[in-house]
Amino acid sequence: MSAIGDNGDTERIPVHLHPLLTKELKGIETWEEWLDLWNRNTSFEGAVGLLHYCPLDRGASSAAVCFCLDVAYGFTAASELRNPGDHMLRQNYPIYSMLFKDRIEFLEARRLVAKKAWEVLCNKFFHNTSKNSRCPSWWDNVKKIEVLQKVLWFFRVAPSRGSSFESSLFHYLNYRRADDHYAKVSYDFLSELLALAWTYDKEHMINRAGDKWRQSESDEQIKETKWAFSFLQPELLLITEKLDLLSLLLEDDAKVNKETMRFLKKMALETPNEKGKGGEDRERNCRSIEEAVWNGSRAATIYLLLAVKQEEQRTHEKRRRALAERAAADQKLKGLTS
Repeated sequence: MSAIGDNGDTERIPVHLHPLLTKELKGIETWEEWLDLWNRNTSFEGAVGLLHYCPLDRGASSAAVCFCLDVAYGFTAASELRNPGDHMLRQNYPIYSMLFKDRIEFLEARRLVAKKAWEVLCNKFFHNTSKNSRCPSWWDNVKKIEVLQKVLWFFRVAPSRGSSFESSLFHYLNYRRADDHYAKVSYDFLSELLALAWTYDKEHMINRAGDKWRQSESDEQIKETKWAFSFLQPELLLITEKLDLLSLLLEDDAKVNKETMRFLKKMALETPNEKGKGGEDRERNCRSIEEAVWNGSRAATIYLLLAVKQEEQRTHEKRRRALAERAAADQKLKGLTS
């Protein structure tokens, strides 16, 4: 179709006003503003779009990190996203979206939103962008107790009859990290977090990160973080075992408290006595650490090695104190006789 120009000539290509010239644009300046948009949004596409631009980069607020972890929970299992108040028909209700060729069910739409939150977490938070630094880029947030607790809640280990998401999550992390970018990023994040958690103290961190780290951490912050890691050791232990990283407990700087040793022993004694089956011993767990080692329990092996290591450390400390006391006594005697 042609158009008539001001000079009366026929124009072959009509001239239109660019649509952006009349579009008012502004940025989302605060986390609260982003959250308000999220709460007012009702579309699947809007939820995915907002998550794509969720502010999770360095310097992100603790609230933003915790919120995304909440949303991402259940991304591998739609069954975890059932609301007890949902009617069965609503759970299977189809959603039509321009993003999909075919309709999707309501629960699957929820899972896809959770999956988007997971991907954003991996790209913007779990991914360590400080490759040339001795402290990971996520450290400033994770050292905060509320974020650390939320991270450990998200990656918590399910009991024997736990949720399908919790069991599928660790299967995903362990077996998909070779070919799945997000699995590898999150596995690397957990591995580095666990390595820090088991060895964290002031001296170790100064050796690891140098004076620059020391200048950015107050003594109160160091004390609080150290307490948090010690207090949460049982939860850390379960995750460490699930990722087959129990060898971290044998590091020279590892801090393993008495409660964790008891927990590790309990874990080892829950090993089924497969090799000792027969007669009355059928379907029972191991009765001793040695029996658990015989049955291939990694937890039992680590427990034995830790017990030996800690006993030797106590013996060495006693010997060191005795030598110091003897040296002091000799020095005192020398002063009296001179």
